[in-house]
Amino acid sequence: MHSRKHNWVNTESLDGVRGVSVAIVSIFHLVAFVSTSPSPNIVGDAAVPIFFTLSGFVLELGYGRKMSAGASCATVAQFTMRRLARLYPMYLLCNLLALAAFGTRSKYGPFASPSPVDLIAWFLLLTNWVPPTLRLPPLVVSWTISSFFCLYAAFPWLARALHVLVHSSPAGGGPRSRLRAVAVCSSAVYLAGGLIALLTSNEGVYYNSGVFAIPCFLVGMCAGRQRLLDVEGNAYDDGAHAANGSSSDAVAAVIGGILLLSSAAFSIASLHHDCLLYRWSLNISIFVMPLPTYALILAVTQPGVPAGTFDARVLRSPAVRALGEVSMAVYLLHTVPLTIVDAWCGPRSSLLSVALKGVTFAAVFPASWVLTHYFERPASYAITSLSCEPLRTQPIGLQ
Repeated sequence: MHSRKHNWVNTESLDGVRGVSVAIVSIFHLVAFVSTSPSPNIVGDAAVPIFFTLSGFVLELGYGRKMSAGASCATVAQFTMRRLARLYPMYLLCNLLALAAFGTRSKYGPFASPSPVDLIAWFLLLTNWVPPTLRLPPLVVSWTISSFFCLYAAFPWLARALHVLVHSSPAGGGPRSRLRAVAVCSSAVYLAGGLIALLTSNEGVYYNSGVFAIPCFLVGMCAGRQRLLDVEGNAYDDGAHAANGSSSDAVAAVIGGILLLSSAAFSIASLHHDCLLYRWSLNISIFVMPLPTYALILAVTQPGVPAGTFDARVLRSPAVRALGEVSMAVYLLHTVPLTIVDAWCGPRSSLLSVALKGVTFAAVFPASWVLTHYFERPASYAITSLSCEPLRTQPIGLQ
């Protein structure tokens, strides 16, 4: 009997990847708010490159062929406006909530007397376009939105360059092998830049810069272009499902191992006040993450999911996918109420403090669902309807 062929990309697990990633980040921040040690004992920032890589994959999958064909300035402007409509309403709301809630005081640093340039950069999402010398926004975790917008602005040109590099290169090997080579080189560039930043004590500048996140984003674009080639060549068949399941388990184990080892080193560094180990354990886990994420995305975006795999049991579970659907709201919102409770509930070591923060943290998730469905999506739709003509993406049969 012949294998059944597929001409669509299975994206059902991507919400699950977002859900797991935002859970790691938010739990990391919760631990930071209840910990009495100078440093949290888990590494959550390592999940942030997963978002950058995943974003590159999704955009390349949906818009890559149109942009690589040489989109007009009007098309690029409409694409940028659509991405801005997706990001900006929640970014603005959560930053205004942060200002209203705790003004110029925050657990993550002082924001007293921002300059006019700081304010302009906050509201125009320009803070992280260059190695940041400006103050971060009032809601510090929203620095990633500025980085995302930087990546989105670069995407049309990156898509065109990737197309030329992969399809016009005289080097040996086919397009898929060239895409893998670009992904590996981009990941190596990101890691090398991180190591240089660590050695020069500039890892914060490197990590918080949208420009330096481009290699992460490009790794995801390589995965997206590879899936586009699979669709064009009708390359999927059911015989690959078992291998897909085992590889998703293996990659998930590698990513989990990176996080666990880094968290263990992080905890030891906190306990012994070892600043060097603290910095290296935190940042190495961040800088090595793009390539495992690339492998995970390719593993979970093939048709069919063998029962009992990490993909089937975790990433496609209703709870994890539901969390992924509201991941941006959870990410932006969760530190605001935690900061308020932290300022008013007394010593962190008290049982009351820990309990209140736990309840507050749990309440973030239904609040995020409400904000996503009754604010973020309507606002994004309204802005897009008013400012953009319909922009058709290339049909890729997303499932």
